Amino acid sequence: MKKVLKSVNRILGAFGLVLAPARHMMLVYQHDYGSGGYEKYRHTQVLHNKRKIDRIWADSRTMKFIADYLQPRVRQVTRGICHGSRRGFEQAEFSALLGCEVIGTEISDTATQFPATVQWDFHEPKPEWVGAFTFGYSNSLDQAFDPRRALDTWVNS
Repeated sequence: MKKVLKSVNRILGAFGLVLAPARHMMLVYQHDYGSGGYEKYRHTQVLHNKRKIDRIWADSRTMKFIADYLQPRVRQVTRGICHGSRRGFEQAEFSALLGCEVIGTEISDTATQFPATVQWDFHEPKPEWVGAFTFGYSNSLDQAFDPRRALDTWVNS
């Protein structure tokens, strides 16, 4: 089976695709918010955003690593989006490193306090964002209410 997977992935690789075993989908964990559902999720995210508003989990070294990875692989990096960006650190770093506009999304109303940050739930597609970005970044997939939906939205933008 491994030989077949390698062969198929060699062919798919030419198209920027890869075939992954179904067991890898177990890595996309979805937290159960019980009867509170989406509203409990949203409330929890806003609560923790405000509680941790002064904390930054991303670091300059990682942002530089990603920017250095992107530049030779993308013909021209013109615009980026960072999802779940709390204080806007990620988009400020990428904008400086790549010399382009980078916006961030944040579910909390604190978004309006930070430059280039839009209050938005990263699960929701925004028509004007579809196909509008050269790259997307997030370190918040583990906080998604519906990881598959979030990834679909991110990839489409």
